[in-house]
Amino acid sequence: MVFQWMLRDPAPFTQYEFTLKEVWDNSLSPDEAFISGRLVYQGKVPSNTILYGPDKPILLENKRYVWKVRAFTQNPNNPNQRQSFFHNNGESEAFYFDYVSHCEAPKFLTAITKDNTANIRWSTEPVRANTHSGENGGLYKILYREKGKNWKSQMSNHPQATLIGLKRGRNYVYKVGVACGLGGQTQSVFSEQTYLYSSEQEFVTPHKQNDSTSVQCGVKPEIRIRNREPLQEVLGVNETFVAGDFPVTVLRATGSNGVFSGEGYVQVPYLLDTKIKVKFDGIKINSERQLFEGKLVTSYDKTEKNLQFVQEGIGEVFGDAGVKTNKIDFEIAEIKKDENGRVVVIGKPDEKTGIAPQITLPVGSDYQLSDASGKTWTLDEKGEVTSVGEKADTKLAQNQGKNNLPKGQSKPENFEVQWDFSQSAFAFDASGEIPYKALVKGKNDVFQVVIKQKDSLRYSFHFQTDKGLKVESKKEKEGVFEISRKGLFDFGDEELWVVAQNTKTEKEEVIGKCMLVHLSEKEVNVTLVPTTENLQIGIDAIQRIYAKVGVKLHISTDEIFPVKETIDTKNAFGDLSTYSPEQQAIIAWYKSERATKPDTYYVFVGKQEGSQVGYMRLGGQFGFALDGNSRTIAHELGHGIFRLEHPFKKDETQKGTFRTLMDYAQETTFAHTDWKQINDPKLKIYAFQGQSQGEFAGKIWLTPDWRPFSFNKSYTTSIDRKQLNKIPQGTLPAIYHDEKPYFAKFSAQGKFIGYQTVQGDILNIEYKTVTNKTEIYLYQTGSSCGSDRYYVTNWGYIKDKQGKEINFENNEENIKYVANVVCNDLKKGNCSEFTLIAAEDISEIEKYQKQLDNDLKNAVTKIANSRQTEVQPLGKYNHIVNSLVSREPASQLYELEEKLHLLSHYTDVDVVVTFLDLGSNKYVEEHILSDLARNAVRKLPTDNRKVVYVAIASSNYESIFKEGTINQKTCYSIAYAQSHNDIVNVKQQGKSVYETIINWYADIEKPVIFNKFYQYADGSLQNYIYKSKTNQRGYPFIKHLEFYQSKVLSNRKVFYPTSPKISDEGQLEEIMEQVRQARADAELALQKETAPYGLADEELWNVLTIDNLGKFREVFMDYGQNGTPDYPRYLWQNSVNTWQWGSKVTIALGQSSLPSEALYNFEKMTLLDDAVYTMLDIFGTIPGVDTFTDPIGAAYAVARSDVENATIYSVSAVTPLAGAAYVRGGAKALSNRTGSGIGCQKPIMPMVLS
Repeated sequence: MVFQWMLRDPAPFTQYEFTLKEVWDNSLSPDEAFISGRLVYQGKVPSNTILYGPDKPILLENKRYVWKVRAFTQNPNNPNQRQSFFHNNGESEAFYFDYVSHCEAPKFLTAITKDNTANIRWSTEPVRANTHSGENGGLYKILYREKGKNWKSQMSNHPQATLIGLKRGRNYVYKVGVACGLGGQTQSVFSEQTYLYSSEQEFVTPHKQNDSTSVQCGVKPEIRIRNREPLQEVLGVNETFVAGDFPVTVLRATGSNGVFSGEGYVQVPYLLDTKIKVKFDGIKINSERQLFEGKLVTSYDKTEKNLQFVQEGIGEVFGDAGVKTNKIDFEIAEIKKDENGRVVVIGKPDEKTGIAPQITLPVGSDYQLSDASGKTWTLDEKGEVTSVGEKADTKLAQNQGKNNLPKGQSKPENFEVQWDFSQSAFAFDASGEIPYKALVKGKNDVFQVVIKQKDSLRYSFHFQTDKGLKVESKKEKEGVFEISRKGLFDFGDEELWVVAQNTKTEKEEVIGKCMLVHLSEKEVNVTLVPTTENLQIGIDAIQRIYAKVGVKLHISTDEIFPVKETIDTKNAFGDLSTYSPEQQAIIAWYKSERATKPDTYYVFVGKQEGSQVGYMRLGGQFGFALDGNSRTIAHELGHGIFRLEHPFKKDETQKGTFRTLMDYAQETTFAHTDWKQINDPKLKIYAFQGQSQGEFAGKIWLTPDWRPFSFNKSYTTSIDRKQLNKIPQGTLPAIYHDEKPYFAKFSAQGKFIGYQTVQGDILNIEYKTVTNKTEIYLYQTGSSCGSDRYYVTNWGYIKDKQGKEINFENNEENIKYVANVVCNDLKKGNCSEFTLIAAEDISEIEKYQKQLDNDLKNAVTKIANSRQTEVQPLGKYNHIVNSLVSREPASQLYELEEKLHLLSHYTDVDVVVTFLDLGSNKYVEEHILSDLARNAVRKLPTDNRKVVYVAIASSNYESIFKEGTINQKTCYSIAYAQSHNDIVNVKQQGKSVYETIINWYADIEKPVIFNKFYQYADGSLQNYIYKSKTNQRGYPFIKHLEFYQSKVLSNRKVFYPTSPKISDEGQLEEIMEQVRQARADAELALQKETAPYGLADEELWNVLTIDNLGKFREVFMDYGQNGTPDYPRYLWQNSVNTWQWGSKVTIALGQSSLPSEALYNFEKMTLLDDAVYTMLDIFGTIPGVDTFTDPIGAAYAVARSDVENATIYSVSAVTPLAGAAYVRGGAKALSNRTGSGIGCQKPIMPMVLS
């Protein structure tokens, strides 16, 4: 988060102290909360901005925080000088924000219109218990407006509302917001609420009044209300109830249990929609919001002053509609922002009353405000003042908005105006009638205007905007003016006018126009990947191209990544929506070899004859520039970063005529239409479009009932191939959106009713009106994931093919192949022979849901009782459920359980792993498994802890020979769900269940502790413990132990004879020289090792394994401090430079300083196994003796349940002239050759005893 502030009275050597506190009582005002709050962070900064990032204390979700800034001055040149403060001790007011977790926008909006009302309903998740509506607010806020008009608002505490006072026959836009802040219950600033809005929907009011509601004067209506169940909810402001035929809008109400008193208004349609104020006292309202007892008392006021509407407009929260111009009828003294972030425009106080007028504006728009004194104040979207200017001294400026000038460029008879942008720092586009000039916000730029006069009259020349604002200019010489202009807005257009004023008649004429386009600055990371040696890449040239439009490229160069394959130009897709198979292979290869960053674009750069010159898909992360040209790289980055398309897309005959960077030409400039795309607020940099997204988004497809539609937010995936018989070929079987699969759903009669999730959520798709020439895309499902294809045709050909067989292959005149669909299926193992459990298998799905619910609930309870203790005994599973059916090695389960336990002990994240046994021959797809896990997480009670739920569903293949056959197959699927969306960000899976879970675990934020042991060249041993200051992502551990030994010590080879018999003094001297040299080497190495950065010098140290005695437990890796046993040092003593088998024996006998409980996989009996098998193998090599040793070995192995060695000794017992040692050696050789087999222990080489 970025915190910013502005000093009202600047002073030299100003510094700031920033203080952030946690609010414990939300009923307090900000200043009270600041006094009593818990200190979270305090620090000093020299500027008026502070970035609160991962280096600072972590904030807790669903908490409120207050902050202040204290300003003071201190001369750095005189540190002894006392600090001086501003008024109020330099302290600002207290400001606050809510740090809120999961909040979902309302969905499934519906609108039912009647006359001039609309009943709005929606569906949403239950609002959190700590969310308050505030005194004048509600849990929901409905924004609505007539198309092209300003927003109005209405509040509601229930998932429905009635909008009244609408105009008949009009098109309205509406959206619904849910309260996401922590709200408040006082009249302080904390009563303000924030809302998350749904997407915009529309409805149309009826043109004529409904005849059924026409009034008949003098006739009392018959109203029959049988429902007398009292309304249990609160009657909130702007909510409605029905009194007879009239909806009543509430202005104020008190009461409960269906009995209410207060005020409201009724809008009477047959009185020209007149609003009539009503009062009510003790009326009774039923659960359907109908008045069934009591009366309304009306009072008419034609001015409607007694109606206090709780309605307001809003700014441009999303997107940008340009610059808003407002005329203020008082002289502006100050512009600031209030506690809610809104812009407050304050005027000069009235001399008589002393009251300063003020108005409030919403942020989110660029403003130009003209006050009564003629000054113009310019504000950006954040509400910051970027400029204060004056009105131009022309009549055109004074009559702003009344000039009615014709559109287009001015064409004066007596003047010729030329624009010279050659000295400009930023871009221009002079290709059209009106030139366009780019300005970057906060930066100044200059250009020249050359005016050639054709008559002899005298003129003065002025420069102003179309809003009348004076633009600074300097006369260079006769007819030549230098214009200086600073970028003021995040994005906006303004016309620059050249005005000629006749000095005699004072007649004014606009003789020239230029469009000034204000752009905001952007920064983007790019990595260039050379594919061959000796490339000269013009990085500066690429950066200069983008700097012209305010884009700062941070370009780095990777190591050479050799690509020898030729990328054929036939794979250049015209719609830039997908990578070719060759390109996909290169990208996948690169990602497997090197780590890629989510905030970086990559371009492969090379010199390859015959390859496509350049390619980058729209919104893609990877590009190709295989001619090594800097312009090609810049061109492709335009496609990838900003989704810029070729200007000749609609007409390829125009290729090369546009003369811009995105054309196939030599120019390196952007067209002014590209500037808008680059600055579009809806365009999200680094929001990489996935392969399948490009394949399906932006195209028109067919539903199973043969209706053309589009859905541009996602892509097809997770097809249930078991149900394809219901879906006609060519139509789209499923859509994946917002991490949920929506399948084609059919009624009992076989009618397509929409795309739905397993839970019944409906996807809103847009049906299209098409012509015979409209392109339609057809989906062809294959037999397995990765074999699906899609084609393109036109509506004229395909519209009458419903129910008929479509010829995809030999019909190129009508249907053209586009591409294969990239497989998004993540099945593990060979699952083709397993029966798929589909979404329609309700009984099985419900059974697994119930099991997952119970497993998670029980595990969370056990974790809550165990996480306070750091060390847990091995074999006790709190985080892993159903470990017996996991088919994973016990040592890996021990290690995983301990990692998850430490995570719960040190953080607020609990990870639960459950193994779901499906029975034989069954398989469930991961999207269904993910939905089941997500449902289980949602049923957990809400607390301050976060939960990640990993579910692994597995099954064995049972053939006609039943289980236990030699080549047994196992199929599994794995998925996870999380209570908060930011716990785990990665999606990729590993090669095994364990590796997959560790990948996800590594992405969770956690503290990291390194314990590193170093044995120096002199033999001394020292350890160093490093702890991270903040929680980190990317580490598959919390504690980590490493052993290092000096290379000089490891390589020392001086031996001292125990009984030297040296008669020659020369030999003795040779030995002593070795000793002296070894000491000298050790002293020199010790100097380097103890020097600064010596520990980081890899050339000085050998890395030793810590697993010689077995897998050392993570929980003990930082022991040896705070009175804990120094198990890491004992591990060193028992495993480095010692007889390790002997150390194992002492550990097994309990005689070692290192207990066996410090190792995951230490088994005492394996030591006896090694001794028994070794002796049997040695004696078994003696001819004839193996007749007795092999049966003994087989019997011992069976008793120890050692299947591998039982097999070896049994085979050798029945094989002539082959002892167990020979069989073991053959098994080992076979294992090395095939990569599998039974050779797990080191083979004993055959021996001949003489």
